[in-house]
Amino acid sequence: MRKAAIIIMPLIALTVWLGKPMVPYYQQSPIYLTILDADTQKPVQGAVVVARWTVSKGWFQTYNAGAFELQEALSDSEGKVLLPGFDKRWWPWFSNSFISARQPEIVVFKYKYVPERYMNSYDSQSSKPGLRDLSGNIEWKGKKTLNISALPDDPSTRFQKFMGLSRNPLPFLIPALDQGCTWTKMKHMIIEYDKQMHEGEKLGLLKGSAGPWYMPPEKTAYSGDCPGGIEWIEAQRAVEF
Repeated sequence: MRKAAIIIMPLIALTVWLGKPMVPYYQQSPIYLTILDADTQKPVQGAVVVARWTVSKGWFQTYNAGAFELQEALSDSEGKVLLPGFDKRWWPWFSNSFISARQPEIVVFKYKYVPERYMNSYDSQSSKPGLRDLSGNIEWKGKKTLNISALPDDPSTRFQKFMGLSRNPLPFLIPALDQGCTWTKMKHMIIEYDKQMHEGEKLGLLKGSAGPWYMPPEKTAYSGDCPGGIEWIEAQRAVEF
């Protein structure tokens, strides 16, 4: 017994020294944002804001394992946006997959504007730079006021500049149709993206692949997998286009 105590006590002390035991869950507090026009500093109404919590897999977070959660909201007449977050969701630490300290990422876009991507700040959220504890409460510590810049007024110039953006987050943000029904959580973002692609199509400037979304949904093999999703997209396209 005495020998066992000699072995166990140092292990307990080492555990305490390394840090507190981790509860296997994630919880996101609400995110309050304001969207402004970068030039006029006036509120932008109808901007689509999507928050994505991406799961990283591997002890060194070496690859993307998909979205833990997606949330979408539209800015009001004052540019205000509320993303509700989520209550405790149990997440086994032994799964070897985590939400990194830079999550969630937030993408803001409105037709005729440059899409912008914002990452969370990991300041004070982890003792290890770039890493989050394996579980716990997540808070948005990034910017609270997000600026988006208007594209040129001329449709041809606007589309060409949009397609020439070197860091356009939209094609990577929107899940493809064969990735389950997660895309139904960002239907407004899809419509705004479609508006810009449709403009280029009308001008005869849309060539090659336009990303995973600008396509007739009835031609996909996955149309019936997500009830309410495809029908909503088709109805909105009928109104917008």
